[in-house]
Amino acid sequence: MEKLLLSDLCLQLEEYILEQGYSKKGAIQHFKTVWKKLSDYMDRHGHLYYSPQVGQSFLDELHDSAEYKLLTRCQKEEVRPISLLTDYHLYGKIRLGAYHIRRGEFGGELGSTFREFINEVKTCHSESTTRAYQSSLYSFYLYLKEEGKTIKDIDTLFVIQYTKKIERERGVADLGYKTTAIRRFLSFLCKRQILKNNNEVMWNTLLKFKHISNPHIPSAYTKEEIEKVIASIDSSTPTAKRDFAILLLASRTGLRSSDICGLRFRNLLWAENKIALVQQKTGKKVSLPISEEVGCAIISYLKYERPQSDLPFVFLRACKGRYDQMGQGTLYNLVSKLIRRAGIDKKGRKSGPHSMRHSLAVNLFEEEVPSPVISEILGHTSSESTMSYTRVSVNMLRRCALDVPQVPSIFYEKLYE
Repeated sequence: MEKLLLSDLCLQLEEYILEQGYSKKGAIQHFKTVWKKLSDYMDRHGHLYYSPQVGQSFLDELHDSAEYKLLTRCQKEEVRPISLLTDYHLYGKIRLGAYHIRRGEFGGELGSTFREFINEVKTCHSESTTRAYQSSLYSFYLYLKEEGKTIKDIDTLFVIQYTKKIERERGVADLGYKTTAIRRFLSFLCKRQILKNNNEVMWNTLLKFKHISNPHIPSAYTKEEIEKVIASIDSSTPTAKRDFAILLLASRTGLRSSDICGLRFRNLLWAENKIALVQQKTGKKVSLPISEEVGCAIISYLKYERPQSDLPFVFLRACKGRYDQMGQGTLYNLVSKLIRRAGIDKKGRKSGPHSMRHSLAVNLFEEEVPSPVISEILGHTSSESTMSYTRVSVNMLRRCALDVPQVPSIFYEKLYE
């Protein structure tokens, strides 16, 4: 679809929805509310036209890059209007009632090899990454099935035809995700000598995605900025001790918002001065030391501020006259508000609790803490995830600089001959 201003795109989509007989005025009004938030986001970041990448970046900032399954019901309802915009932008139509891609099962003899590959991915990647591979490869599996091909029938022509089909139907951005998964899948097949052509280098070269885009730079704040955020907590509010303990956990231990919200009393091993839990995102067990600063903050909250409740969760919130588990949306709003109150310029940086995690990683790199140690602290399943933070670590970037070789004087003597 041609480039359109967001206001024009939203107007066309609204007219299309009404033409399709979608008469729920309340829902359409909700769409407009989310689109207004998107418009404000695009103004802040200088985006003139809407694109699927802009929509996803908006949702990442709005929900602090949380997985869809971990979002609250209200947050999930904010995803829907953006999905509709993306559908209409790409195809000029929408799939009413279908807002998320459903992953199918790799069935039959053809699917057996796909299943073996996914099982291998599970051993070295998180659940979310595994799901992404499964979703990306499912369309390739269906294409094989529709064309009546087997795994051994995969050749360069077949792969090129498939990638052209994806680019034509889904766009360049979706092609990038899918070629990554296919490249990894074909490497898996080459190692097992399953294909007619098992030249792994050839396949990697063929599927090297050449789309130029800016790499994702983790949002990070300096140590001084983090201290300003912590100092901005208003001690006169009824939740000051809770907010202080949460912010220290996020900035000193790097725990994700899902793990802070899900923190239970059984995770606090006071006798050992440790926090032990299984990360909700990766399923990996982590054990982190409780510093005196963090420990005192949690104890102060539990002793003087936490309401009486039988709930097993450490952090609670007031919800409709009762107390409930702290929600990730509440936590996002809290951290974002404190950053804003601290007077910190967050232009170009995210402002949710995940930014505290990013900041910890970058600051540890600045202090030259070894990468494996940082990986263990953050609970990464892959060292590649940890190394992404070197993009904003000045000290690490300095190490990558190469010395400029001295040019012999004869070079200058012959320069103008």
